[in-house]
Amino acid sequence: MSNALVVTYLDPILGSVTVSTMDALLAVAASEATLRVINTTTAAIVTALGSPAQNGTGYAPSGLSPVTGSFTGTGQSASFIPLAGPRMFNVTTRGTFVASFQLERSFDMGSNWHPITATSIQLYAWTAPESEQAQEDQFGILYRLNCTAYTSGTVYYRISQ
Repeated sequence: MSNALVVTYLDPILGSVTVSTMDALLAVAASEATLRVINTTTAAIVTALGSPAQNGTGYAPSGLSPVTGSFTGTGQSASFIPLAGPRMFNVTTRGTFVASFQLERSFDMGSNWHPITATSIQLYAWTAPESEQAQEDQFGILYRLNCTAYTSGTVYYRISQ
């Protein structure tokens, strides 16, 4: 028996898939499929990301705590780090208010924050209650809401996955 690492994962479409490279292990972890890592020498099995969800999404619960709070003036929410890969994360606001706020991200652990743009057009900027989904393909990217202008009311928010 060799010491090769064998990775078996449950793909929501393909079913059980077995591969033998560390690159595949990282790709599967990024997509949050259920992993079983088997050392063929010891036959030890480690479940890395839990059982598949029974909610019809094909994903196990993320296990991430949501960021929740409210704005009653300008300021920023706490940061949220979504799991990278094809899984979406949610940004929802509610309340009666006159305010402007935007979703921002940081590539350097919060030292610099950037509004999200596409072809120089700002995305994820609001002046009314909203519920949107976003996706992040890179590991370790931080997200937050920034209330950039405030007149009255309360903006309640939730960022979750």
